[in-house]
Amino acid sequence: MKKWFVLLVALVCLMHCLPTMAEGIGPALVACGDMAAKENGENDYIIYPVLANGGVHTEKINAMIMERAQIAAYQNVMLYGTGSTGLRVDFEGHVQGNVMSLVISAEGKMPVGRPSQVYYPITVDLETGEEIPFDALFTDADGAKAHMEETLENEVEETLSTHLENRSLFPVPFDRYTLDENGGITLYYEKDQLSFLSGFGGAVYFRFSQLEPYFDLADGSYMNRVLEEKTEVGYLHGLGDRNCIGMEMEEALKKYRSTVDSEFYPGGACYEVEDARLFGTVLIADENEETVIGLLCSRVDDGGIVTGKTTLEEAKEMLGNTGIMLSMDEATAMQYRVCAGESLTYKTTLAVNGETRQADYTVYADANGVVQYVRLMITE
Repeated sequence: MKKWFVLLVALVCLMHCLPTMAEGIGPALVACGDMAAKENGENDYIIYPVLANGGVHTEKINAMIMERAQIAAYQNVMLYGTGSTGLRVDFEGHVQGNVMSLVISAEGKMPVGRPSQVYYPITVDLETGEEIPFDALFTDADGAKAHMEETLENEVEETLSTHLENRSLFPVPFDRYTLDENGGITLYYEKDQLSFLSGFGGAVYFRFSQLEPYFDLADGSYMNRVLEEKTEVGYLHGLGDRNCIGMEMEEALKKYRSTVDSEFYPGGACYEVEDARLFGTVLIADENEETVIGLLCSRVDDGGIVTGKTTLEEAKEMLGNTGIMLSMDEATAMQYRVCAGESLTYKTTLAVNGETRQADYTVYADANGVVQYVRLMITE
């Protein structure tokens, strides 16, 4: 009887979502569940994705989502009480080029065992209704994996806190991945292998540029389909929905998880966060540390401007000749957390909370003329 009641609850939730599934032109993910509870900051909510207009395999894919993320089991937990621990289930994802990629996160009271946090990543080909194997993204999957393992060992492992209970990057969970709209790949670890100080399971992010030599980019390939959309150059378009300028700092630190104190930044402060896609990025706060007024990135593919690869002259060709060039000495560079060399700044505007704000987009190149940092920041 209990099982049938939980299934009925899931069906009612799905029916509640159906009015929002407009007959659009293409497939899309629709959020179902208790959005009001999340918006009100409550300790209990379940929000999960439903694929709309996904073609002949829509029903099959939605069943896969529900089963993989154990939505009915979490609804059962909610039904019988979550106690002081609470339960928060949410997701993020998108559909692009008939490739659906999403991750569902559950945090709090679990269907079985102690309170915890777990990720459920899913990447599916809507044309077949099947999950896309990791190896299918590449012409040289073994080479890609070897390169990723080398990067983790040489660039990421040393950044892990020694205070972590679980801090093993190997073996790499290649089968637990998502693709973002810019061709980047996020890998999600089980919490008992790698966890962050916040208590969330660990994750690592690889930019498209890091794996480009290994990807299958032929017509009709998965990556070719994902990258069909034209990418705008610069101005942190490469961060996608991680561009949180204008967000309240408290909300940003909660969403992207910061467990460290702020550090000085001229005119305010800055924070590092755990979010895998923001690795190498600091959030810049105003002097009262109330609002995110800027982002400084050292690892980003920003619509053709690739940190560590693109030269200042190449960036200038892409962005135009209206930039203001300045030299950066060692002392000034250290203060602004960038490299000594030259900077190139472009004036722009940002829509922030319904208002138009003046902002600067700056690329910072080292002594060899290679862009190592980009920054977008509100100026007034």
